Amino acid sequence: WRKEIKRLWYCLRLLQTRDTVITDRVNTLKELQSTLGEDHDLAELRKLLLRNGWDERLTPLMANIGHRRGGLLARALHLSSGAFEMRPRQFRKHIRPLMQ
Repeated sequence: WRKEIKRLWYCLRLLQTRDTVITDRVNTLKELQSTLGEDHDLAELRKLLLRNGWDERLTPLMANIGHRRGGLLARALHLSSGAFEMRPRQFRKHIRPLMQ
């Protein structure tokens, strides 16, 4: 869902100057996209470390990665609840006049 959030963020940026609700949504989506991006980077790092063989010296790093990802995912869930509070039909009705 990280890439879908980024696409929506790019699209809504075009409308943000016309509406404060959209501006708020764009800001939330930007933060959500950034949060998901960091989580993705950590997941890829973890995968790379595991693929190259486990070393006991990595245990604290892996624990930190897991802890940080848990916080990021909790933040992403919180942000997504605000970013998608409008139902799709309501959202379409809201942005249709902005696209004229």
